[in-house]
Amino acid sequence: MEYPRCHYSLKFTESELAQGELFLTYVIWYSIGRYYIEGLRTDSLMLTESLRIAQVISIVLVAVAIALVVYRRVRGHADKRYLDA
Repeated sequence: MEYPRCHYSLKFTESELAQGELFLTYVIWYSIGRYYIEGLRTDSLMLTESLRIAQVISIVLVAVAIALVVYRRVRGHADKRYLDA
C-alpha cells in the first residue's frame, strides 16, 4: 500500500521529536501562518506603518517556542522520544 509523501514526513518527524516538542512545533507553524495571514488583512490593529500587533505576537511566539525547544534539549529535559518504549 502506497502512503502519501506527507505521511512519511510526519512519521519521521514524530520519531525525532521529544515528548513535549510536538506542541511547540505546532506553536511555531501556527504563528508563521498567522503572521502571513495577518499581513493580508486590511482591518488589523497596527503597531507601526507596516507591522500589526498580531504579527508582533507571532514573532514573539516563534522566538519563545524555538528557545524552549533549544532549552529543553540542552538541559536534557527532552531525552524521551515519542516512539521510545
